Amino acid sequence: MLHKKKYRMIIDPPSEGLFNMNKDVELMESLSPTDSPIFRLYSWNPWCLSLGYNQKDDGILKDKLYKDGYDIVRRPTGGRGVFHANELTYSIVTHLDNTRTKDYVYQEVHTLIAEVLNNIGLEVDFVKTNPDFKNFYKSDERSVSCFASSARYELTHDNKKIVGSAQRIFGNKLLQHGSILIDYGFEQIADYTTEDPEKANRLKDFTLKTAIPINAIAPQIINVESLIDSFQTTFEQLNILA
Repeated sequence: MLHKKKYRMIIDPPSEGLFNMNKDVELMESLSPTDSPIFRLYSWNPWCLSLGYNQKDDGILKDKLYKDGYDIVRRPTGGRGVFHANELTYSIVTHLDNTRTKDYVYQEVHTLIAEVLNNIGLEVDFVKTNPDFKNFYKSDERSVSCFASSARYELTHDNKKIVGSAQRIFGNKLLQHGSILIDYGFEQIADYTTEDPEKANRLKDFTLKTAIPINAIAPQIINVESLIDSFQTTFEQLNILA
């Protein structure tokens, strides 16, 4: 059922948050009906806190972020906050139709990423159901972080999230973002979402209990470059490069 579409792959060097988000929007807006879907890979320099399209930012410690040399940006997709540190980010832009729905693409993309991770020796699982997000996000500071919960078809290891993704539909086009954790650093979101040290520690502990990076479970050390290589190799093996 999956892997029927061929993707045009774009690989970009580490860039600042605004450039990364603007390029994804530009790719989405310029995608014509005859174009292949685009699969883009990139990382962030400097590290950056991104907020979901509708997420409130009144509790974010922006001055502290800037003082520490980090950036902040708003994503054009939904979801909650992500601190883009030691990770590889992907984005998908594609057209939707009656069969290629947003749920189909979500499953397809995570199936592809699972094969990439399997090829570097990781055993991953698919989340089978959605949590009750409405009630979950009532739970104090946990509502800030994307990695505080896992949605259906997202990828986990030992019930801990490895990839966090978010979508938004623009007419008949879909933009999907995802953060693939390579190493620790993502938990630092706690330091920029509350001035209360006790709350920050609780959020950090909770995030570390619900998410895990590749290098905590991989048989060999992975970096951005080697993970990109695995993506290219996997897509070539599956014959899905346009």
